[in-house]
Amino acid sequence: MERFFVPSLPKTGTVRIAGAEAHHMLRVKRVRRGDLVVLFDGSGAECKARLEGASKNEAALRIVQKEDVSRELPCLITLACAPAKGERMDVAIRKCAELGLSRFIPTITDLTIASPGPHRIERWRRICIEASKQSGRNLITDIRDPIPLNQVLSIRAEFDIALMPDTSAEALPIREALSSRRDARSAICLIGPEAGFTQNERHQAHSADFRPVRLVPSTLTIEAAAIASVAMLAYALQ
Repeated sequence: MERFFVPSLPKTGTVRIAGAEAHHMLRVKRVRRGDLVVLFDGSGAECKARLEGASKNEAALRIVQKEDVSRELPCLITLACAPAKGERMDVAIRKCAELGLSRFIPTITDLTIASPGPHRIERWRRICIEASKQSGRNLITDIRDPIPLNQVLSIRAEFDIALMPDTSAEALPIREALSSRRDARSAICLIGPEAGFTQNERHQAHSADFRPVRLVPSTLTIEAAAIASVAMLAYALQ
Protein backbone atom coordinates (compact mmCIF):
# COMPACT_ATOMS: atom_id res chain seq x y z
CA MET A 1 0.00 0.00 0.00
CA GLU A 2 1.41 3.41 -0.98
CA ARG A 3 2.44 5.80 1.82
CA PHE A 4 2.07 9.58 1.85
CA PHE A 5 3.03 12.34 4.26
CA VAL A 6 0.60 14.91 5.67
CA PRO A 7 1.50 17.72 8.10
CA SER A 8 -1.30 16.78 10.51
CA LEU A 9 -3.36 13.62 10.88
CA PRO A 10 -6.76 13.78 12.63
CA LYS A 11 -8.31 10.69 14.22
CA THR A 12 -11.36 10.74 11.95
CA GLY A 13 -12.84 12.64 9.06
CA THR A 14 -11.40 13.89 5.81
CA VAL A 15 -7.82 14.80 5.02
CA ARG A 16 -6.97 17.07 2.12
CA ILE A 17 -3.58 16.87 0.44
CA ALA A 18 -2.34 19.53 -1.98
CA GLY A 19 0.85 20.54 -3.74
CA ALA A 20 3.74 18.20 -4.46
CA GLU A 21 2.40 15.35 -2.33
CA ALA A 22 -0.96 15.42 -4.15
CA HIS A 23 0.89 15.41 -7.47
CA HIS A 24 2.94 12.44 -6.34
CA MET A 25 -0.18 10.57 -5.26
CA LEU A 26 -2.34 11.31 -8.29
CA ARG A 27 0.10 11.67 -11.18
CA VAL A 28 3.12 9.55 -10.19
CA LYS A 29 1.61 6.74 -8.11
CA ARG A 30 -1.71 6.89 -10.01
CA VAL A 31 -3.92 6.44 -6.95
CA ARG A 32 -7.54 6.34 -8.06
CA ARG A 33 -10.86 7.05 -6.34
CA GLY A 34 -11.69 4.22 -3.96
CA ASP A 35 -8.06 3.14 -3.50
CA LEU A 36 -6.65 2.71 0.01
CA VAL A 37 -3.37 4.38 1.00
CA VAL A 38 -1.41 4.90 4.23
CA LEU A 39 -0.98 8.42 5.62
CA PHE A 40 1.47 9.49 8.35
CA ASP A 41 2.43 12.85 9.83
CA GLY A 42 5.78 12.10 11.50
CA SER A 43 4.35 11.97 15.03
CA GLY A 44 4.36 8.17 15.30
CA ALA A 45 0.88 7.37 14.02
CA GLU A 46 -0.37 6.20 10.66
CA CYS A 47 -3.78 5.58 9.18
CA LYS A 48 -5.42 3.88 6.29
CA ALA A 49 -7.39 6.30 4.16
CA ARG A 50 -9.53 5.99 1.04
CA LEU A 51 -9.32 8.46 -1.82
CA GLU A 52 -12.78 9.98 -2.19
CA GLY A 53 -12.15 12.76 -4.65
CA ALA A 54 -9.44 14.53 -6.59
CA SER A 55 -8.89 17.67 -8.64
CA LYS A 56 -5.83 18.78 -10.55
CA ASN A 57 -3.99 20.00 -7.43
CA GLU A 58 -5.76 18.39 -4.47
CA ALA A 59 -6.80 15.00 -3.11
CA ALA A 60 -9.51 14.35 -0.51
CA LEU A 61 -9.23 11.17 1.56
CA ARG A 62 -11.50 9.66 4.20
CA ILE A 63 -9.72 8.16 7.23
CA VAL A 64 -10.64 4.50 7.66
CA GLN A 65 -8.46 3.49 10.62
CA LYS A 66 -5.80 5.27 12.67
CA GLU A 67 -3.29 3.60 14.97
CA ASP A 68 0.09 4.14 16.59
CA VAL A 69 2.64 1.94 14.86
CA SER A 70 6.31 1.96 15.88
CA ARG A 71 9.05 0.80 13.54
CA GLU A 72 11.74 2.65 15.47
CA LEU A 73 14.99 1.44 16.98
CA PRO A 74 15.03 0.94 20.78
CA CYS A 75 18.08 3.22 20.95
CA LEU A 76 17.77 6.82 19.73
CA ILE A 77 20.79 7.53 17.54
CA THR A 78 22.12 11.03 16.91
CA LEU A 79 24.73 11.67 14.23
CA ALA A 80 26.88 14.79 14.62
CA CYS A 81 28.74 14.98 11.34
CA ALA A 82 30.90 17.45 9.45
CA PRO A 83 29.06 17.73 6.11
CA ALA A 84 30.61 16.45 2.90
CA LYS A 85 30.60 18.57 -0.24
CA GLY A 86 27.97 18.37 -2.97
CA GLU A 87 25.29 15.70 -3.10
CA ARG A 88 27.29 13.07 -1.22
CA MET A 89 25.64 14.07 2.05
CA ASP A 90 22.18 13.75 0.49
CA VAL A 91 22.76 10.03 -0.04
CA ALA A 92 24.19 9.53 3.44
CA ILE A 93 21.28 11.28 5.14
CA ARG A 94 18.71 9.33 3.11
CA LYS A 95 20.27 5.97 3.98
CA CYS A 96 20.78 6.87 7.65
CA ALA A 97 17.14 7.96 7.86
CA GLU A 98 16.04 4.65 6.35
CA LEU A 99 18.14 2.84 8.97
CA GLY A 100 16.36 4.66 11.79
CA LEU A 101 18.52 7.70 12.58
CA SER A 102 16.76 9.89 15.14
CA ARG A 103 18.66 13.18 14.72
CA PHE A 104 21.29 14.65 12.41
CA ILE A 105 23.43 17.59 13.53
CA PRO A 106 25.64 19.25 10.86
CA THR A 107 28.82 19.96 12.81
CA ILE A 108 31.25 22.73 11.90
CA THR A 109 34.87 21.99 12.79
CA ASP A 110 38.13 23.85 12.14
CA LEU A 111 38.70 21.92 8.89
CA THR A 112 35.10 21.64 7.67
CA ILE A 113 34.86 22.65 4.02
CA ALA A 114 31.10 22.61 3.42
CA SER A 115 28.80 24.59 5.71
CA PRO A 116 25.19 23.96 4.65
CA GLY A 117 22.88 26.92 4.20
CA PRO A 118 19.10 27.08 4.76
CA HIS A 119 18.26 25.64 1.32
CA ARG A 120 20.37 22.53 1.84
CA ILE A 121 19.01 22.02 5.35
CA GLU A 122 15.48 22.20 3.95
CA ARG A 123 16.45 19.75 1.20
CA TRP A 124 17.72 17.29 3.82
CA ARG A 125 14.44 17.61 5.70
CA ARG A 126 12.50 16.75 2.54
CA ILE A 127 14.84 13.80 1.95
CA CYS A 128 14.08 12.50 5.44
CA ILE A 129 10.34 12.65 4.76
CA GLU A 130 10.87 10.65 1.57
CA ALA A 131 13.03 8.15 3.48
CA SER A 132 10.28 7.61 6.07
CA LYS A 133 7.71 7.15 3.32
CA GLN A 134 9.88 4.52 1.67
CA SER A 135 11.01 2.68 4.79
CA GLY A 136 7.72 2.58 6.69
CA ARG A 137 8.92 4.74 9.58
CA ASN A 138 6.24 6.91 11.19
CA LEU A 139 8.79 9.30 12.68
CA ILE A 140 11.03 11.57 10.64
CA THR A 141 14.74 12.11 11.23
CA ASP A 142 15.21 15.51 12.88
CA ILE A 143 17.61 17.66 10.85
CA ARG A 144 19.10 20.38 13.02
CA ASP A 145 20.71 23.63 11.93
CA PRO A 146 24.54 23.59 11.82
CA ILE A 147 26.39 24.18 15.11
CA PRO A 148 30.09 24.34 16.01
CA LEU A 149 31.89 21.35 17.47
CA ASN A 150 32.09 22.81 20.97
CA GLN A 151 28.28 22.93 21.15
CA VAL A 152 28.08 19.26 20.15
CA LEU A 153 30.57 18.37 22.89
CA SER A 154 28.52 20.32 25.42
CA ILE A 155 25.48 18.01 24.99
CA ARG A 156 27.43 14.79 25.67
CA ALA A 157 25.65 14.26 29.00
CA GLU A 158 22.32 13.77 27.18
CA PHE A 159 23.46 10.40 25.80
CA ASP A 160 24.23 6.99 27.26
CA ILE A 161 26.97 6.43 24.68
CA ALA A 162 29.23 8.86 22.80
CA LEU A 163 31.46 7.49 20.03
CA MET A 164 33.93 9.00 17.60
CA PRO A 165 35.02 6.86 14.62
CA ASP A 166 38.81 6.98 14.43
CA THR A 167 41.70 5.20 12.75
CA SER A 168 44.24 5.77 15.52
CA ALA A 169 45.89 2.94 17.44
CA GLU A 170 43.91 3.77 20.58
CA ALA A 171 40.54 3.23 18.88
CA LEU A 172 38.70 0.08 19.95
CA PRO A 173 36.69 -2.00 17.47
CA ILE A 174 33.13 -0.70 17.72
CA ARG A 175 31.87 -4.19 18.60
CA GLU A 176 34.15 -4.26 21.65
CA ALA A 177 33.23 -0.71 22.68
CA LEU A 178 29.52 -1.57 22.65
CA SER A 179 29.74 -5.06 24.15
CA SER A 180 28.80 -3.90 27.65
CA ARG A 181 26.30 -1.22 26.61
CA ARG A 182 23.53 -3.28 25.02
CA ASP A 183 20.98 -1.58 27.27
CA ALA A 184 21.80 1.94 26.03
CA ARG A 185 18.78 3.96 24.95
CA SER A 186 20.57 6.93 23.42
CA ALA A 187 23.80 7.29 21.47
CA ILE A 188 25.66 10.05 19.67
CA CYS A 189 28.30 9.47 17.02
CA LEU A 190 30.74 12.23 16.05
CA ILE A 191 32.23 12.17 12.54
CA GLY A 192 34.85 14.66 11.42
CA PRO A 193 35.58 16.30 8.05
CA GLU A 194 37.61 14.80 5.22
CA ALA A 195 40.79 16.35 6.64
CA GLY A 196 40.01 14.97 10.08
CA PHE A 197 39.91 16.66 13.45
CA THR A 198 42.74 18.87 14.60
CA GLN A 199 44.78 17.65 17.56
CA ASN A 200 43.08 20.24 19.75
CA GLU A 201 39.61 19.11 18.64
CA ARG A 202 40.54 15.49 19.21
CA HIS A 203 41.72 16.32 22.73
CA GLN A 204 38.49 18.25 23.42
CA ALA A 205 36.36 15.32 22.22
CA HIS A 206 38.27 12.85 24.38
CA SER A 207 37.92 15.18 27.37
CA ALA A 208 34.16 15.31 26.75
CA ASP A 209 34.11 11.47 26.93
CA PHE A 210 33.66 10.72 23.24
CA ARG A 211 35.18 7.26 22.88
CA PRO A 212 37.34 6.60 19.77
CA VAL A 213 36.18 3.51 17.88
CA ARG A 214 37.26 1.72 14.72
CA LEU A 215 34.49 0.83 12.27
CA VAL A 216 36.56 -1.13 9.74
CA PRO A 217 40.31 -1.48 9.09
CA SER A 218 40.17 0.84 6.07
CA THR A 219 39.72 4.62 5.95
CA LEU A 220 36.17 5.66 5.04
CA THR A 221 34.72 8.75 3.41
CA ILE A 222 32.37 10.93 5.46
CA GLU A 223 29.27 9.45 3.90
CA ALA A 224 30.48 5.85 4.26
CA ALA A 225 31.40 6.45 7.91
CA ALA A 226 27.98 7.99 8.57
CA ILE A 227 26.04 5.07 7.09
CA ALA A 228 28.32 2.45 8.66
CA SER A 229 28.10 4.07 12.10
CA VAL A 230 24.29 4.17 12.12
CA ALA A 231 24.00 0.63 10.75
CA MET A 232 26.45 -0.78 13.31
CA LEU A 233 24.80 1.03 16.21
CA ALA A 234 21.36 -0.08 15.05
CA TYR A 235 22.54 -3.69 14.89
CA ALA A 236 24.44 -3.68 18.18
CA LEU A 237 21.84 -1.87 20.29
CA GLN A 238 18.66 -3.68 19.29
